Amino acid sequence: MSEEKKDFENQEGTNINPETSQKPQLVAASMPYRVSPSEVNAFGVMDDSNYLKIYEKVRIELLRALGFELRNMTQNEHVLMPAIEFANR
Repeated sequence: MSEEKKDFENQEGTNINPETSQKPQLVAASMPYRVSPSEVNAFGVMDDSNYLKIYEKVRIELLRALGFELRNMTQNEHVLMPAIEFANR
């Protein structure tokens, strides 16, 4: 029994199957964010766990900018994209 390979497309119809499409270009995203006083300690330092929340917001905005809708991907297409590693400099 052979496995059927499925091509995936974003909402703009762009093929995103790595086996059939070209390598993607690197994409950068930025988003303004104002740190609230509740996110810092008495020394004005923000805990690393707060950075994770910000990174997740930026990741969702990046996906939207690329034409993907997270709600559609998770509910209709059953695509999960867990963040398994992060690095902070």
